[in-house]
Amino acid sequence: MRMNIEAERARAGMTKNELSEKLGISQKTYVKYVNGSPISSDVLEKMAVLFMKQHLADSMLAVGKDKISTAKAALSFRKSMQVNITSDVMVPDDLCKVIIDRKPDKTAIGKLLKAGETVPGAELVENMNLQVK
Repeated sequence: MRMNIEAERARAGMTKNELSEKLGISQKTYVKYVNGSPISSDVLEKMAVLFMKQHLADSMLAVGKDKISTAKAALSFRKSMQVNITSDVMVPDDLCKVIIDRKPDKTAIGKLLKAGETVPGAELVENMNLQVK
């Protein structure tokens, strides 16, 4: 199981931290799972859905499809915008949430970027998200 989790994470282009966040677990728990500890059923289900969607999206893009419909399911891409922090130390303090560590406030930054303002250390990037119905 260890190699599968790491291989899927790498194939999806995610860092260990990003995957941990998507699964709702700590990095310490993630490392335990990678090293062979039993994976809880709720986390296993999240992994299955996350990686299944990634495989479907990659396959659709590889054959040039942006929509697939069958009697049982419909798959399509929708565009979304996401704030990408290119340098968190460059983001002004008033646009950062302070919890334990300094963390940029993506919601506030996103509003400014969408309004056409420039925020040092941040950019708006477009994503394609696969919808399965």
